[in-house]
Amino acid sequence: MTVSFDTFLKLIRKSVELDPWIKETGIEGYGDFMIEETNEVIEALKNNDVDNLKEELGDVLSLWAIVCMLAEEEKLFDTEEVIKKAIEKIRSRRPYVFEDREVSIEEAVKIWYAAKDKEKKLKAKKTV
Repeated sequence: MTVSFDTFLKLIRKSVELDPWIKETGIEGYGDFMIEETNEVIEALKNNDVDNLKEELGDVLSLWAIVCMLAEEEKLFDTEEVIKKAIEKIRSRRPYVFEDREVSIEEAVKIWYAAKDKEKKLKAKKTV
């Protein structure tokens, strides 16, 4: 069986359409689930439990997709916008990846924090 991200998203979309528990939980109800599953990912990492890590990451990914689909239904945003935002952050915080150049750990951390600081300042200006 070939697994693809598109197939996964189609399955989640169908789940959101047909699963009454997802509908009843609603977008706001998924925050606690995300925390719980994220904590399980952390525990698997600490325990070096690769099998459980795969399972728990799958749970986090599923919850992420469900929240994206519910947001689409509520006309808040669509999944593509979330992915675009993630790519923008990678471009901003890890420009050397797109420049195809290697950097030291110190330089990578410095670039990351500088970009994050710049993002915070831009957000602050927008809210004023």
